[in-house]
Amino acid sequence: MVTLVPQDILLARCSVRENIAFGNATASQADIARAAKRAGVEEFVKRLPSGYETRLGADGTWLSRGERQRIALARALLLESSVLVLDEASASLDPEAEEWFCDAVRAAAARGTTCLLISHSPRVLSIADRCFELRAGKIVDWSPPRSPAWADRVARTKLWLRRPRHRGASGAGHV
Repeated sequence: MVTLVPQDILLARCSVRENIAFGNATASQADIARAAKRAGVEEFVKRLPSGYETRLGADGTWLSRGERQRIALARALLLESSVLVLDEASASLDPEAEEWFCDAVRAAAARGTTCLLISHSPRVLSIADRCFELRAGKIVDWSPPRSPAWADRVARTKLWLRRPRHRGASGAGHV
């Protein structure tokens, strides 16, 4: 099975527990708590009025984007897929939460999950075995992390993140 954790998370109008267990009807409370702990959800759930039973509004609107991303990561970890695709899944995380994210990805990989990280974050990219550069949907280069080529790619990524978006004649945005 392949599990996708996108940058923009959809949450249901139900409890935190039910949102984490979504897609895994047989998950026990212990399984849910274990996945939540790995994803750093436990840390903020303790502050919620009813903990795991706190009901979320539409799309978890009163949670931060980072908290929603951590719930989605916990959901993905609970499914224990053979392939985990993380598409900018750490984009809204603060440095502490990003460390939780990296630890969770490392642990999933250690358990045999293939993790595909799509990210602009040098910290997230540093946990990868290989880094690929895509242009127009094609792999144009790859390197192991922390190699000179990888460091150059990260430096270019930082520049890309700082550049303003421009609209071309077609109206399509590009960086």
